[in-house]
Amino acid sequence: IFFHDILNTVQKLRIAVDLIDEVDGEEKAQLLQVTQKAVQRLTQEIQAQRDLTDMESRELILRPRAVRSLDLMQELVESYLDRNLAHDHLLWVSPESEDVTFVTDPVKMRRVLDNLIRNALEADDPGSTVTVGCRSLSSGTASSTADAEMFEFWVHNHAVMPESVQRQVFQRSFTTKGRGRGLGTYSVKLLTERYLEGEVSFTSHPGEGTVFRVRYPLMPLSLIHISEPTRPY
Repeated sequence: IFFHDILNTVQKLRIAVDLIDEVDGEEKAQLLQVTQKAVQRLTQEIQAQRDLTDMESRELILRPRAVRSLDLMQELVESYLDRNLAHDHLLWVSPESEDVTFVTDPVKMRRVLDNLIRNALEADDPGSTVTVGCRSLSSGTASSTADAEMFEFWVHNHAVMPESVQRQVFQRSFTTKGRGRGLGTYSVKLLTERYLEGEVSFTSHPGEGTVFRVRYPLMPLSLIHISEPTRPY
């Protein structure tokens, strides 16, 4: 599946590159946009496959630092809008979101949220709203002492998952979206629970839609003392 997706992207890139010298003006600008998106997609596919391989072999390298939740969410939402990836959905950051500062690997955290946002967009009808948000669980919402130094991101859409889908949603390669899919929620769970000291959950009910939540400690013990590795990213 990985090689199939890579070759498809390379083929689109090659066609666009071959045509660039044959056109001018607006057509050339459009082809340059196509090549930029193809290169970006190619890079993402390779990075995602490398990370998945490293995650499953327990060799994933983390580069933690302090991150602000609002910066991370706004950057992701803007990247979807800039690249026209929202596909006629309204994608926005909830006004109820709190700006939480926490320690994590920002690249891996971005991967988690990107997968959740992408799944939410693909699951709902065009014209619907997908909302992302963050809150500190120490601001009156903590249910136990263990929650006092925790926070969570959530991603909400209006579609409801059938029970048969809910039972399998975190299984490797399970998908309702066709060949080459199904690693998104699996990767979210693996990355969150094996490496980022977090946990993943969801609810899906008629009238309420579907909400995926990823919960993390503000200062994960296994990340705080990690020294900067020498391997290039």
